[in-house]
Amino acid sequence: MDAIKTVSKAIKMFKTKENSVLIITHSTKILEELNVDFVHVLMDGKIVKTSNSKLSEEIDKHGYSTFKEGLKNV
Repeated sequence: MDAIKTVSKAIKMFKTKENSVLIITHSTKILEELNVDFVHVLMDGKIVKTSNSKLSEEIDKHGYSTFKEGLKNV
């Protein structure tokens, strides 16, 4: 079992209807494995983009540089 699956399995044990789990990561693979509800992109301490788990796919394709433009307008 690779590291991402091991970490994801441990995190999933904490996620229940009574608990929320906040994950801070640069790994889009772990976001995909967890099937997260929300993804927030933070830059310079500001949220520049919020979306569903599909946002991690966008980050994989285009990187984080596309969000720097949004930071100028915040």
